Amino acid sequence: MDNKDPKKILIADNDSTVAGIYKDRLELMGFEVLLAGDGEDAVNLAKSELPDLVLLELTLPKKSGFDVLRELREDDTLKETPIFIVSGDGEDGDIRKTLEMGASLFFTKSESRLIDIIQNIEGVLLDK
Repeated sequence: MDNKDPKKILIADNDSTVAGIYKDRLELMGFEVLLAGDGEDAVNLAKSELPDLVLLELTLPKKSGFDVLRELREDDTLKETPIFIVSGDGEDGDIRKTLEMGASLFFTKSESRLIDIIQNIEGVLLDK
């Protein structure tokens, strides 16, 4: 990866422990990581920083992950940005709804290993 221009990843998760684990691992790999603890911050950071990829929890304070996803997909500069849903809830209806709304992938926290998520991030960002 070109360290002069690190890929930027926005993590929107209200669980600071989980977000911290992802952040530490991704920074070790050379990514620049931004953290948002609620949906409002996630939208504002995405619009100001234009991340290369977003990891988005669905249950966020202030604005739900669904609302964040909708707003980012309606924004001309962010509509093509890969958005991975990493949620504690893996209900079939939520999975289908987020994919129909334009999410790239859906991971359930209880069923997905960090390495699987990281490999998918690399697959998307290192091909760019």
